[in-house]
Amino acid sequence: DSVAIAAQAASGGTHSASKMGAACTRPDARGGYGVCSCSRVVDGLCSRPAQREGVQDLRSSVDPAASPSAGRLHSKTVLARNPYHNEKNAAHGPGAHDARAAELVAYEQPRRPAPGLPVDALFRQGDEVVVKRDLGGGYQLQQGELGKVLHIDGDGDALIAFPDQEEQWVHSSMFPKLAKVVQDVPFVLQLLRVMQAACLSMCGWNILTGAAEVAYWHFIDPKSVESNNWFLTIVCSSLASFLFVDCCGLQVFLARNASGVALLPPLLLALCEVQGATSRLDLLILAASLQGWGVISSLAAPLSSRRRQVDGWGVLIALVGMPMLRWSMGSVNIFLTNSSARIMLGVAGVLCAVAELVQGDLDAEKTSEDDAPRACAAGCCRPTCEWSGWPSAISSGLMGGSAVSLILAYMSSLEQPGRSAYSDPMYLAALETLGALSVGIFALAAVWCMTPWWLDTCQAALMIGLIPLVGCALQGTAGVELEVWGSVSGSGWQAHCGLLLLTMVFPFMLALFSKELALLAQSRALGRSFFVLGLVLVGSYAANLAVLLGDRAPLGGELMRGRQWLHTLGLGLAWCVGLWAAPNGASRPSVHDLWYLSRHSGPPKREYMLGAVTWLGVLLSVFLMGAVPMRTVRAGIQLPVHQDVLIIAGFNVQQGFDLRGFPNVDCVSRLLTDADADLAGLSESNGAHAVMGSSDPVLAYANRLGMESFLGTPSALPSSGQAILSRVPFRETSASTLEASTACATCSSRAHVWSKATVEWQGVLVQFHVVHIESLEDASSIKYVAEQLREHFRNGPLILVGSFGMPINASRPRDSVLAELVTGTGLKEVFGALDADVELPLAPTEFVSGRHNDYIFYRDLQLVGKYIDSRAQCSDHMLTVASFRVVKE
Repeated sequence: DSVAIAAQAASGGTHSASKMGAACTRPDARGGYGVCSCSRVVDGLCSRPAQREGVQDLRSSVDPAASPSAGRLHSKTVLARNPYHNEKNAAHGPGAHDARAAELVAYEQPRRPAPGLPVDALFRQGDEVVVKRDLGGGYQLQQGELGKVLHIDGDGDALIAFPDQEEQWVHSSMFPKLAKVVQDVPFVLQLLRVMQAACLSMCGWNILTGAAEVAYWHFIDPKSVESNNWFLTIVCSSLASFLFVDCCGLQVFLARNASGVALLPPLLLALCEVQGATSRLDLLILAASLQGWGVISSLAAPLSSRRRQVDGWGVLIALVGMPMLRWSMGSVNIFLTNSSARIMLGVAGVLCAVAELVQGDLDAEKTSEDDAPRACAAGCCRPTCEWSGWPSAISSGLMGGSAVSLILAYMSSLEQPGRSAYSDPMYLAALETLGALSVGIFALAAVWCMTPWWLDTCQAALMIGLIPLVGCALQGTAGVELEVWGSVSGSGWQAHCGLLLLTMVFPFMLALFSKELALLAQSRALGRSFFVLGLVLVGSYAANLAVLLGDRAPLGGELMRGRQWLHTLGLGLAWCVGLWAAPNGASRPSVHDLWYLSRHSGPPKREYMLGAVTWLGVLLSVFLMGAVPMRTVRAGIQLPVHQDVLIIAGFNVQQGFDLRGFPNVDCVSRLLTDADADLAGLSESNGAHAVMGSSDPVLAYANRLGMESFLGTPSALPSSGQAILSRVPFRETSASTLEASTACATCSSRAHVWSKATVEWQGVLVQFHVVHIESLEDASSIKYVAEQLREHFRNGPLILVGSFGMPINASRPRDSVLAELVTGTGLKEVFGALDADVELPLAPTEFVSGRHNDYIFYRDLQLVGKYIDSRAQCSDHMLTVASFRVVKE
């Protein structure tokens, strides 16, 4: 931030009025940040607004020759102990002009108002300062001398005491040649404060992910139709609250009460353990909006705020810690699946916020006695909703919305990049994701600590703008072929490399986004930026629903249905447009220019670097030396409990939700464990990762049960997902898709997958198939399955687990198209539902409709037992179980 001040001082404060006006207010056609000027600053925040675009006022306040304060400088001799030095100070003006620095002022000036205005935000009474380079111009101060600020007057000039000299007044234009001596923060305190910030950031990530999951449940739950209006009201109210921040001038209030604002989101996270999914959704959306308010309160703090440094490190630690914890817990986000863990995280977040509140804000600094009477609460952050701040707010909102959408879709889980590109990724593919994320985080940490100015260069904007676009564009490539469907966009090694690129560059995306928000904080447009960010998130979510649900989606079903790659490419373009359309996007200086200015700026802020890097090192060490070996040991397949019978289970797991809309990992795992299932066919097992924070219930079930899993298709393919879990090693696996339904106008556009596996049981090869068809009217898919069975799977033991949306009434299943499955295939239905003389009504397999829509077919095996488990409502369907013996010839 001191780069701009250095440039101004080097230029001697003699810029023309037009140059300074453009630099400070940026009233250009692109809608610059419009940084407000102030005649008084308290706590680093403007408390007395000056003329916003008064070019003459700005020039006068900087140029001592044009300012009335230049004459008053002589009057300060009555306050000084040595009039000789005061006379020298008054007689000599600013230093010589530096053309290179003057040319760069227009870019860097918005980072802090010009010298002579909010100068007491640079130094305060009691600060220790060091001379970075000889002041010259009559000052007898040389590089390396230390002094202490005794007083700062109303004009911003400082009375400084140097050990080897008498106290003397230093003009504000000389401040860039001085640097504040940063006091070291004790190491233990660094660890404590960074841990608090990381805990609050973990609450924030889980709030965003939890809100996405519950919102998706709202759309697939048939009972939630009646609450759509209330849901839209909550969303619109949350978005409007960000406009309220700007229009009511609440930025200063939020900055001064940052700890109190930070307390509310984790409190709501802990309270969201309620019975109704609708109430839980309301709480999580409210918590997400308050989380945005918390970010505003942090960014609205003074530019030198330690809180902003700590929060930045906390976000990075949470970004790497959450996926590692999730992988260590068997691909389960324990804070969303376990109510006790969720409450504990919320309570921990509340305690961290209370600790900060007790300590006082991390960036709070006492004002001098003569500052207190002039403090006010409105200041430069007075109510404003003018158009000039909207263009920059829109650009930063595009950046933030696209970045958050990408992390929710692909980077909330270490497995997701590999799972998206391959149907059966390598076991340790998650370590590739962790490696890419670690490289990005440690590279960003190095930049922050050594060359923070690099992020302000045009080279950085070009690189950090293009890499995400390339990664998103690679999702249009295809490397996996499926029967009927063809090439799957977003699969294969190229798409996988694209996601690894996104993972690696994501920390830099967050850094650039935060820098844009820091600039917006000076122009009182943070609320509008978060309003746009919320709109982008809502639009991205609607696009994902259109990809998954097709014509059932609220908007864009015909355009987006089945095209996940198109949505990802749109997010990459949104990021680039937002970055390059920002007021500083196209006008960033080169590396050479900023390197020159960095030689005359203060040192990077490193107070919390040691504590943050220590936490990152501890996390990686514990993960690599503890979590990875432990999970590797647990990764072995648990052998079947019964050696004489093969126990089969069929379960429609409703995309990982129970009937209340909570994750059903624990419930489903418990039922399958009680059933001693050796082979399980799971219908609707695709967790819709793009709208559920990279949720993957199949991997969670498999890791919890100690079973091998076959996921059917890459998650890049929008499908209902038919997964297979097995305690018997797979001999062969394959998958194909069914032809899309044309008769059901209200059915999902997701592909219906037919998953197949071959296992060896007691020396006999047994084929195990899983298929799900949700169409209530179209019979072509079932006829296609029957034809394929007669043609390609005519002989040998076979088990088919199917979940069908028929019959739709109380008629006999044999009178429907389901009869095709037992005609010429040699198959029998376990529960006798396809018998001609079956008694009606059939035993229900669904809780909501009460219909019998789940079936188990078998051939060339001896049926031993069967039952339907209706004890627990883990899903809208019931668990069906059957046991078989191999028929000995």
